[in-house]
Amino acid sequence: MEGVDPEAFKYALSKVLDGNMFEEFAQNYLGKVLGYEFAPVGGFKDRGIDGLEHLFHRKGFERSIYQISIEQNPQIKLDSTLKKLHDNNIDFDQLYFVTNRQFPDQDIAIDKLFEKYKKPIHIYDLRWLSNQVNMSQSTVNTYRTFIDSYLHEFSKPGKSYEIGDLVNDPRLFVFLRQQWDDNHKYLQIDEILADTLIIYALEGTDADKKIFKTEEEIKPSHPTPTNHKDES
Repeated sequence: MEGVDPEAFKYALSKVLDGNMFEEFAQNYLGKVLGYEFAPVGGFKDRGIDGLEHLFHRKGFERSIYQISIEQNPQIKLDSTLKKLHDNNIDFDQLYFVTNRQFPDQDIAIDKLFEKYKKPIHIYDLRWLSNQVNMSQSTVNTYRTFIDSYLHEFSKPGKSYEIGDLVNDPRLFVFLRQQWDDNHKYLQIDEILADTLIIYALEGTDADKKIFKTEEEIKPSHPTPTNHKDES
């Protein structure tokens, strides 16, 4: 089995800003990792309860709730979710919190929230997800299928491009490595490099916001060579 670079995995998932996109991936991915099938938890909007989006449960175990989150601050989101479940008398046995962010000090957070809400809590954060990617061919295939679709979506007109400073931020290297891992069987190295550098050159552009770059801004400027006459 040809594995996936965990750093490339973490980079790709951390860039997902669409909750529906991440939810779809998480259900498929966790299904392969845990061997479960999942079903959405509904009805909260009908009861006028906001903030409980992207909830689902394991089939046959409706009282085990999973929440998918792309919030920048997962600690606040998790506490908010538990508070809403508690305040609205929604009974459940345990909560699984799945996030594409790093969740710091998990053990401390879990202990504090258990004391507060008396419910077992499990956290599957970006590090945990990346540690499972090479678990089986199914997890690898699920990731590769997702990344192919995600990068296709990312490259559509109207999407903002954000890669970073190659000197101070190694994300471009990680992105290039990811492209090589995913596409080297199908594309030549020059095609992969060209595609990656094009995305890098378009950093900060957004068609919807009419933010474009000129040819001069995209192409690097080179100093004009100076002809030195032989003075001898």
